[in-house]
Amino acid sequence: MKENFMKRSILFCLTLLIYSSLISLSPGDLDPSFGSGNGYVSISLGSSTIEGASDVLVQPDRKIVICGLTDIGLSGGQFAAIRYLHNGDLDSSFGTAGRFTYAKGTDDGALGMVRQSNGGLLLTGYVKEGGIYKVATMRLTSSGQLDTTFGNSSGFAITDVGGVESTAWDIALQANGKFIVSGYWSTATDYSMVIIRYNSDGSLDTSFGEDGTGIVKLPIVAGNGSDAYSVTVQSDGKIVAVGFYGDPDGDSAIQLVRLTTTGRLDTGFGTNGIKRTAITSGYDAAYGVTIQSDNKILVAGVAEPAALVIRYNADGSEDTNFGTNGTGIMLIELGTDAYGRGIAIQADDKIVIGGFYFQSLSQVYGFIRRYTSSGSVDTTFGTQGTVITALNVAYEAITNLIMQPDGKIIAAGGSASSVVGAVVGTSNRRPITRNGGTVNYVTWRYIGEPVEVPASELAAARLNVPKICLATSWVDKAADFYALLRDKYYDFDSTSGSATCGCCV
Repeated sequence: MKENFMKRSILFCLTLLIYSSLISLSPGDLDPSFGSGNGYVSISLGSSTIEGASDVLVQPDRKIVICGLTDIGLSGGQFAAIRYLHNGDLDSSFGTAGRFTYAKGTDDGALGMVRQSNGGLLLTGYVKEGGIYKVATMRLTSSGQLDTTFGNSSGFAITDVGGVESTAWDIALQANGKFIVSGYWSTATDYSMVIIRYNSDGSLDTSFGEDGTGIVKLPIVAGNGSDAYSVTVQSDGKIVAVGFYGDPDGDSAIQLVRLTTTGRLDTGFGTNGIKRTAITSGYDAAYGVTIQSDNKILVAGVAEPAALVIRYNADGSEDTNFGTNGTGIMLIELGTDAYGRGIAIQADDKIVIGGFYFQSLSQVYGFIRRYTSSGSVDTTFGTQGTVITALNVAYEAITNLIMQPDGKIIAAGGSASSVVGAVVGTSNRRPITRNGGTVNYVTWRYIGEPVEVPASELAAARLNVPKICLATSWVDKAADFYALLRDKYYDFDSTSGSATCGCCV
């Protein structure tokens, strides 16, 4: 009896310690319920010199999927995807032990991803066939297998846009199930934006564009170049693609293009459907885009050497109510060079941007910064508005991020034990490139808002469940501890009372 009492006392103390830790979490803290208590998961797909996540999504069942590329045993890359459970464990029901890799051509990669309403995952990027890079989108089933009902019964929709090569960087899903990819196409000397729309089965949508091909190619201007790194769909169905436009002098400007629902340039946006913003005399580009509920457009990118956020009005003009001195622009100056890669909007309209920066030629860090809806740095987040990754390796980069429905922030990217470089232009399709050491996919989860227990959860806990499972034993506990875990961290079955415990998984 005395021994049992001691065990219960120790477990109760552990309960109090964990509870105290959980309720002290602040915005920008790593989420200790994700991974091995450290707030991140890191995984390698094998003996590879190139690995890294390019996109991330959260499923309705709260499982987390990342996609990218790996070059295991190949001279080039291949499509890759990984799915985690809500707590960061690999989902063994997906692919092979939570992982999926596939080589269609001699050098392939996934750069963007969306989830269809039937649970299928669309991964877009490129394949190299016959020595030519082509836009390619593949579909996985909800269990992480190649879906051979998609495309031409191969699981792939591959589009030869013309010229000498083409690549898709991003993908967006329309409400009617059609999907859009954005990227570039090139001749031997020049390149330009391309936007393509497909039907849900992977066939080209011939009602899109002006020539019945489903493909919209911005004209190539000799000596100039443009690329569409990110694409999204407005609530009215119009399509916004962002990237850059470069001139023969080597300067570039951020470029936004808006298309109508039928694939024509929207003359009510910018100048005949195109908006350009030049900030520096060097490299300016947009890598991420999202739309606010009021149809204002938020862009993440770079104005070398700083990362940036820009907000545009619905007509393409800079929002003078946002940013520094009414410019609509907020610069993020970190290290020697910083790049904004992903952008998301919280439920309270705060703006979250993720990316990476060079502290030196041999050290790269990931970062997240949060802004208020008016464009001021939100000093309640992290350290004066900014969180820096701390994996203690030479290279750690965030390449995209997304908000969970509960307000937590999921960021994805990669790490490496040595720095080769972070490719951000069109000279290489890989979103981040490094070798000469250990390389990994990395997924982080951060607290978005202070952890609080909703009154409804607290009441339900006090009424229905007097005990909680901790370390495989049942112990007495405080109702608010249970409510906190159930609401923010674990999947409890609130209808089963104390018969089922969801934290012991």
